[in-house]
Amino acid sequence: MALETILLKIPWMRLLSALPPLVRTARELMQASHNRASAGEDLADRVSRLESNERIHSELVEKMTEQLQETAESLRILSARLTSLLWIAIAALLLSATSLILILRR
Repeated sequence: MALETILLKIPWMRLLSALPPLVRTARELMQASHNRASAGEDLADRVSRLESNERIHSELVEKMTEQLQETAESLRILSARLTSLLWIAIAALLLSATSLILILRR
């Protein structure tokens, strides 16, 4: 008796009216999966191209890293030179101030 009540509650007319689109969609899915299977050779080509692009990108990243290292080293050298010039400028300023004070005292 429980099975009869369950079967009576199922909207059979709505299911039957939805059946043609379901069959059509199922056919489209089957054709799409068949097309994907035949495109397996294309997939191998695509994977090969992706691997090639990955190699090119890794070489590019490596070159960029080398350039950044060279730039960082150049900036370190430039910083050291600027620090030296700053100390020379301070020494020159002190020397000129001392000379000016000595000249004004006479």
